[in-house]
Amino acid sequence: MIHPDTRVKNTPKGLGIFAGRKFIKGEILWIADDIDAKLPLSEYMALDPIQQKKLNIYSYLDNRRRVIIPWDEGKYVNHSCDPNSTALIQYDNISIALRDIEKDEEIVEDY
Repeated sequence: MIHPDTRVKNTPKGLGIFAGRKFIKGEILWIADDIDAKLPLSEYMALDPIQQKKLNIYSYLDNRRRVIIPWDEGKYVNHSCDPNSTALIQYDNISIALRDIEKDEEIVEDY
């Protein structure tokens, strides 16, 4: 679940997640929960390529080889080569702030 102090806004890439307040380095920004879809990789691979392409936009592969599809706005975290957050999938699929993130700054990861 994405932190409640975030907002979805338009970006040049489409939709993105923005900080609704300042986040401190190390603060949890997102964590997988029971509502997120967790599709075994074998089931994902059995899907039609068009379905896979659509899922690729909003999902990621975790360390247990499951395709995770967030149910909430967490799916709108965009990529950056200069990220301010990172996933810690070895710790039950958590994303944390890599540095302080200012209010209204886009939250991005290198994935």
